[in-house]
Amino acid sequence: MGWVNNKYTKHFILCWLEQYANFEGRARREEYWMFMLVWISVSWLLYYIADAGADLELNVLSTIVKGLWWIFVLMTLCPYCAVGVRRLHDIGMSGLWVLIPFVPHAGFAFFHFPWLHSLAKVADLFIYILCVQDSQPGTNKWGPNPKIEFTLP
Repeated sequence: MGWVNNKYTKHFILCWLEQYANFEGRARREEYWMFMLVWISVSWLLYYIADAGADLELNVLSTIVKGLWWIFVLMTLCPYCAVGVRRLHDIGMSGLWVLIPFVPHAGFAFFHFPWLHSLAKVADLFIYILCVQDSQPGTNKWGPNPKIEFTLP
């Protein structure tokens, strides 16, 4: 299976299977962004297939794909948060910052105010901008820098 061994899906699978609920330590930018690339791609693909099915009045297809989208999101929510927390640890910030976008997203889901949707996107962008930053050099309170490769003497 060639798709399992490429660098894009490798980090997604490792985060999902081996570090499913690991909120400790640090994550490099590569690990975070490769996970996010696959997560966003699959999520958007499923969402837009469901949306296209609804537009074409293929209600059964749309309902099935929306169900698959919800299953995907719920199955990957924990590793999504975990890799975000580890990435924020890597730049020296508390992992609780990853919860900031959930507040407006939840508010929009329940109340459907358009401005909450806009606020949620701004919060997402804020977290993404934080995660672009380089690793904090050396060891911080969440562990050693994952960029440093240790060699035995």
